[in-house]
Amino acid sequence: MLFGGILCRYVTSGWVYIFLLTSLFGFIWLPLWLLLVTDSPYSHPRISEKEKNYITKELNLNIDNKKKHIPLADLPWKNFLRSKPIIGLFITECCNLFGLFFFYTNVGKILTEIHHVPTQHAGYILAGGFILMPISCVGSGMRIKLDNFLFKIPFSISYQKVSLLIVLFDQIK
Repeated sequence: MLFGGILCRYVTSGWVYIFLLTSLFGFIWLPLWLLLVTDSPYSHPRISEKEKNYITKELNLNIDNKKKHIPLADLPWKNFLRSKPIIGLFITECCNLFGLFFFYTNVGKILTEIHHVPTQHAGYILAGGFILMPISCVGSGMRIKLDNFLFKIPFSISYQKVSLLIVLFDQIK
């Protein structure tokens, strides 16, 4: 996003080059994907037999690369919907989408019309938010895992709340 803003600002018809560059990356990516990716671990030429067995065991795959069928009626839906982590993830996702759709669409207008920030600088500020959001999300998760590893503390609600507040605060900034 930031690179696209710079292209549009300093290159004549820069927005055209944004589409051309993303298309070029797609055409480079496609042959690499077709050469390096296989449909199953059994047909992959570069993994060992031990890795194949581990992957199929963990993913619950048969030799013909099919997952064992579990009917939807047999799943414990009440337990899923009453699960505190699932409820927490749902609330977190709703807050994340609120931040994305409300703040990112209105902050530019607020900065330019109320605070009289030039449009170019407002774009850089908004791009910074898009860059910081995934960094803060991944960073807070890594922080929890690091604390649990270093201090041998079981995962607790207080760590979840602190990490959620850090992520939400970073998105609002």
